[in-house]
Amino acid sequence: EREVAGRTEAERGRRTEAGHEKLKLASCKHRQ
Repeated sequence: EREVAGRTEAERGRRTEAGHEKLKLASCKHRQ
């Protein structure tokens, strides 16, 4: 169970990082 929880947390971190990357790209495009 602990391993599964760790995996979900890792996945959440990846998703959040990807979301921030998209937001950064969107903000850069909007500035231009």
